[in-house]
Amino acid sequence: MDLADPLKYYRNLKNETMSLQNHWQKIYLHQSPDHLGWFQSQPLQVLNLIQEYLPERQAPIIDVGSGVSGLAGDLLAKGYQDLTLLDLSQAALDQVKNRLGPAAKQVRYIQADILSHQPSKKYQLWHDRACFHFLQTPLERVAYLKTLLQALALGGLVLFSTFSPQGPKKCSGLPVRRWGEEELSNELGSNFLLVTSQKEDHQTPSGSFQAYGIYLFRRIK
Repeated sequence: MDLADPLKYYRNLKNETMSLQNHWQKIYLHQSPDHLGWFQSQPLQVLNLIQEYLPERQAPIIDVGSGVSGLAGDLLAKGYQDLTLLDLSQAALDQVKNRLGPAAKQVRYIQADILSHQPSKKYQLWHDRACFHFLQTPLERVAYLKTLLQALALGGLVLFSTFSPQGPKKCSGLPVRRWGEEELSNELGSNFLLVTSQKEDHQTPSGSFQAYGIYLFRRIK
């Protein structure tokens, strides 16, 4: 099945008045990062998992839907050398560049929609904390997994942080799909094997808590 035409139709239908790109661009242009509900100054659980399961500092890593996350700076500080950030919002990527300062030149930046992105290299780690749980339809998720399989090397790792079944139903005014360990494993299919999972109670800037699941998979075929 050729996904291009139905996916374009769905995107146009879903975003009749404002595209997703404009939605996120406006957020990052007009709101301070530390006021955003999903913001983490330091994603410690994810950082610890990456160091444990991907100790090779030269391994290529991509952060999908990176936003203004501090993960890139933390990974650089730990000695990782091949980092790519991908986001719909150029404003978010520009904020990361500004925060990293001289170290920004060590990172590759891609402004793109992951559902239509054509990866130009293979990665050993794919990290996603801000994209997958927004995909509401099977069509979107098939397109996402197609890009994932194109981008991830055999034996590579996929690290998801998604809203768990106990998490919120919306984020930034948009509906989200909440994922448990078994449901996500079934969605990814036989190409991936669950390595480990953790729970995370994320404290928002307002002081409330959101339930996340952190799931690490390895590509086995």
